[in-house]
Amino acid sequence: MIDFFLDIIKAFYDALPGSFIQNADFFGNDVFGMIPDLMNYLNWFVPFDTASDIMAVWLPCILLYYIASSTRTVIKRLMRIFIDKL
Repeated sequence: MIDFFLDIIKAFYDALPGSFIQNADFFGNDVFGMIPDLMNYLNWFVPFDTASDIMAVWLPCILLYYIASSTRTVIKRLMRIFIDKL
């Protein structure tokens, strides 16, 4: 039963065109030689280029939010200190 599902997955994978990582030999024939094969699957099912574009916009926005939040907190604390002294 498992072989049947593996054959179906392999058939879907074989229908995909080659990847830029397909012919890469990162680690030779040692235990880690299967990593390029896994990267072929990831290259088709995880949109790395879109994810990096989204991250390039998202990270500065989050950074700006944290800076604004920290600044607001510091200003509130300073206001409490100065108001309590009056």
